[in-house]
Amino acid sequence: MSPVLPSMVAIVGTSILGGGAVLGTHLKSFLESKGIRVDFYDGNLYTLRAYQRVKNINPKERPSILKMVLQDMARSLKEKEYPLIIVIEREDILLEELSPKSKVIYYCTCTISFERYYGWLYEGDQKAEEKLKRVLEIERQIYHLADAVIFAWPTYEAFVKRNVYDGENIVSHPGKGWYGCEPDLKRVAFQSKLNMIYLGHIFYWSNPELLAQLTAIAPFPIHAYGKANVPVPGIEYFGYAPDLDRLLNKFAYGINTVSKDPLRHAGFSSKVLTFLSVGLPVFSPDWQEFSHQVSGVIPYNEKNFLQLVDENFSRQRWQQLSDAAYEQAQELSWTKILGPLLDLIS
Repeated sequence: MSPVLPSMVAIVGTSILGGGAVLGTHLKSFLESKGIRVDFYDGNLYTLRAYQRVKNINPKERPSILKMVLQDMARSLKEKEYPLIIVIEREDILLEELSPKSKVIYYCTCTISFERYYGWLYEGDQKAEEKLKRVLEIERQIYHLADAVIFAWPTYEAFVKRNVYDGENIVSHPGKGWYGCEPDLKRVAFQSKLNMIYLGHIFYWSNPELLAQLTAIAPFPIHAYGKANVPVPGIEYFGYAPDLDRLLNKFAYGINTVSKDPLRHAGFSSKVLTFLSVGLPVFSPDWQEFSHQVSGVIPYNEKNFLQLVDENFSRQRWQQLSDAAYEQAQELSWTKILGPLLDLIS
C-alpha cells in the first residue's frame, strides 16, 4: 500500500549558497514531484524584511533581528497549520510556538553547538567551554521538540548521539545518509594539464591554512571559488563560480580541506558530492571518516599529498577514479536518498 502523504509541507531553510541551500532546493523539488504543495520559508528573506522594519532605529535600541525573524516565521507557520514542517536552517524555530497539528522534522546538516565551540576555540575565545554548555542546553531542547531528527550523514549522527543527544526520535537512513547529489548528464573529461579546484565559502572548518599550504607546495594551480570568510594569504581566490558545469570541466581534480577537530573527523562535505556528480575525482583529508566512505575520493594528508597526486595522475588511473565517482553519485542521487523520507512523512 502506498503511503498517504501530506497535502502540503513547509520547509524552513535558506537561499544562501551552501549545503543547506542545496538540500532545500532538491527536497522541495522531490516533494513537489509527489504532488505535495511546498511552501519555502527563506530565512534570508525574512531577515531582510525584519531589517527593513528596524533599520532606522538606533542599533542599541533595536530589537533582536533573529528573534523577529523567528517570531514572524512561527506566526505564519502556526496560522497555516501545515501537516508537516521540515526545518533545515533556523532550527531555533522549534523553540517558538507552532501548531500542535504540525509534525516537525529537523533535517540536521551539522550540530550547531560543537560547530560554534570549535569556532570559538579557533578564535582563541577563553569562554568557549562556558558558551558550549549554554548552547548544548538549547540544542538538546531543539532535538527533543522535533517529532523526528534526521542527519545528513551517519558519522554526524553518531557524533551527536555520543556528545549531544541520543533520543528515540532520531531516525537513521537505511543507506549512507540523508544527503545526496544530482548526477549531471554531462561528465567531465580528462585534463592533460594538472590542476585542482576548491569550492565553497571558507570558514575555520574549511582549514584555510591547509589550503594555503597545499597551494604553496603544489607545482600546479589550485583555484578556490567562493567567499573567504576567513581570508588567509597564499590561497588563490577567484570569487563565485559563474557557471559550475563549465568550470568543473576545466579541472583535473576537486580538492576538499577540513579542520582536524573531532566534529570534522565525523563530518561530511557536500562539496565532495558536487564533484562526484560530474565524475570529478576528489582529494579529501584522510582524517575525515567521510573520505573513506565514498568512491572516487583519494584520502590524503599534508605529508603524502604530492606523492598521491603523482601516483594518480595518468589517463588510465584518472578514468578509473572518474568512473567510480560517477557511479557513487548515481547511488547517492537525491531521488534514491529521499525515497525513504516518504515513509517518515506519511
